[in-house]
Amino acid sequence: MGQNVAQLRGGGFNDVMKKHPEIKVISKPTQWQAENFGQATLDVVGSNAIDGIYYHSDCVGTRPISAALDQLNKNYKRGHKDHIFRVAVDGCSDGLQAIKDGWSDQASSQPLPDFGIIVNWIEKELNNEQIQLGSVIQQGAPWSPAKIFESDTGLMLNLATSNVTSANVYNPALWGNIK
Repeated sequence: MGQNVAQLRGGGFNDVMKKHPEIKVISKPTQWQAENFGQATLDVVGSNAIDGIYYHSDCVGTRPISAALDQLNKNYKRGHKDHIFRVAVDGCSDGLQAIKDGWSDQASSQPLPDFGIIVNWIEKELNNEQIQLGSVIQQGAPWSPAKIFESDTGLMLNLATSNVTSANVYNPALWGNIK
């Protein structure tokens, strides 16, 4: 949890869940380790009736969570009455495949291939050009609109994530679909 990304992903999830006090959240740190995702799933799902699993990274968690659910005989596809709703962050190929195959329900896809866009602003900075704060819009980019703002450490660029479900999982612009 020392990583900023873990704090933001967990904090955002917890902020939303606080609005739903009727839902009990069971939290198990995994330290971004695949074996910990699997063990946390075995521990929690093996001893609790649960409706859903949220995990910080489908790149790390999809396979071990599926394996643990298989081991517990609780891995059911969407539409089955005992399906455990699964959502994650990243949108990597494993996560998107799990959505395509019906095991997972949603991913918040990070625009990883477009992170290089920051070079445009580095170049402006090196050329002593003014960087405009506010919205950044690029037609067709999954991360658009983005936002440049002043943070405690300087300028920050936030690229939007894409909500991926069975309805749009085959979109070729999603980085998890790039071959």
